[in-house]
Amino acid sequence: MNWGKGIVIGMSLFIAFILVLVIGLMSQRVDLQSEDYYQKEINYEAELQAMRNSSELETKIEVIEQKDYIVIQIPNEGNFHDLRVEFIRPDDNKLDQSFQIDHTKSFLIERKKLAKGKYNVEIYYSFNGKDCLQKQNIYI
Repeated sequence: MNWGKGIVIGMSLFIAFILVLVIGLMSQRVDLQSEDYYQKEINYEAELQAMRNSSELETKIEVIEQKDYIVIQIPNEGNFHDLRVEFIRPDDNKLDQSFQIDHTKSFLIERKKLAKGKYNVEIYYSFNGKDCLQKQNIYI
């Protein structure tokens, strides 16, 4: 075998490698954290204020991880209204789930209803007329 054939074979293998790499990367799904990220950026200051409001509270809503359930525990004292819990999956937005909580102090979510992986839990609520937001990460 001479140098010409070796160079052609080497270049052909390199081109095949690059094509496989490009096709593999183009077939990967890439999800955005949220579709309306421009609007979220505009409202970011309000989100920061809501997080400050929740950090100033003496009693907070708790997310308790148990073997079979995720428990959202709402304190008895306090005036919590308009509770919404969002489980946001950073790597697959099709697995995101949202729950509205009304007229209960303890809300159960079965672990088997959530796919395994990391979730960003965001709890939105109103306390004494102030908007509040708590964020937490959990792993299923």
